[in-house]
Amino acid sequence: MRRSNITAIRRRLAATTPGVWKTGDRFGSGTLGSHAVVLSGNLPPLELQPDRNGRNDAAFIAHAHQDVAVLLAELETALAIIDDLVDPDPCWYDHGGKCQAHGQASDERCAHARAQEFLGRHAKGNPSEGNAGR
Repeated sequence: MRRSNITAIRRRLAATTPGVWKTGDRFGSGTLGSHAVVLSGNLPPLELQPDRNGRNDAAFIAHAHQDVAVLLAELETALAIIDDLVDPDPCWYDHGGKCQAHGQASDERCAHARAQEFLGRHAKGNPSEGNAGR
């Protein structure tokens, strides 16, 4: 996922109906079941199938507004932490394929190289350019 995808998700979240989203039975309505999603008190409810799938879908939709905001905030925090931790020096490997520049001790690719690639996919500004080699 690139930074442009994250920006698009933020725009879609900002364009949603403000307020508390809940399922019908948790909105204080005695007539709506847990298969209905209420986005605000001023809009009609979105009613789904009154079966288990409908109730699960309604719960997912009702929580999506809050969940996506929390996930985006956590992603931004993780990106900032990774950016602070990544060593901008390039990897150099020994004859066994282990990164000597960053003290890699596992058989996986160097964590710094993987982090630089991750940050590259989420670079601020131009989504096609990363922090690798900064």
